[in-house]
Amino acid sequence: MQLDEVSLNYQRWVPIVAGKQALMHAYSEYHQALVCRSGKEYGQEIARLDHAVSLLQAAETRGGGLLKTKQLAGKYHKELTAAKKDNELNTVISSPKYRT
Repeated sequence: MQLDEVSLNYQRWVPIVAGKQALMHAYSEYHQALVCRSGKEYGQEIARLDHAVSLLQAAETRGGGLLKTKQLAGKYHKELTAAKKDNELNTVISSPKYRT
């Protein structure tokens, strides 16, 4: 291999690895959000899902257009919307009752 070929392969390889790194980080945040959901920690679940959505956008950008994450981002965004709704409902439910 010539030095030019190695340099060209390196230039192609780095964006893919950077995109996959962000994608794996998004996976881990999503699964930790599911753990938070099972523990009924809705605030932390929302924060982790929001971070996972932003990491998926970063993976799409860093991956040079080779990583397609739109379906996964849609799934994570639906989960985020549901978590926000659950948080609002639980806040209303857990409010103290009026005594007469």
